[in-house]
Amino acid sequence: MMKNYSLEIIDGLICSVICNITIFLGAAIGPIIGIYISEAVFGIYFLWRAIRYDSIKPFLVFLVSGVLFTVIGFVISLFNPLSYVLVTFFHPGYGSPSAVDGLGMLISLYFHAEVCIAISMIGAIKIMIKNRISSKKQME
Repeated sequence: MMKNYSLEIIDGLICSVICNITIFLGAAIGPIIGIYISEAVFGIYFLWRAIRYDSIKPFLVFLVSGVLFTVIGFVISLFNPLSYVLVTFFHPGYGSPSAVDGLGMLISLYFHAEVCIAISMIGAIKIMIKNRISSKKQME
């Protein structure tokens, strides 16, 4: 019988929206400190969502749907003038975003990917430890 994973998919969608928002805000705010702050906000939220899973299948559905929605949202956002609007909002002196802003976007995306990988490993290790403890209790 197939289990319905719609809540995990919606959870992945919400995490991907927050990821894309913090990627663009971190790049638009500017210096590395803004990127670190947006990365920390996303990392705390993602850790809060990833730790709550007790089984590996819903956790993997959450991760895969989150990654897919993040990539789709990021690609769609690149074709919209979202980055231009955010950069000119935080830095009104700019005439238009330059290559430095694109580099900020890549740095922000890289840091968010590193946070996702680290927190995914933390969540998987938590599930494995929980499963090992429960299997030891069943053997006793």
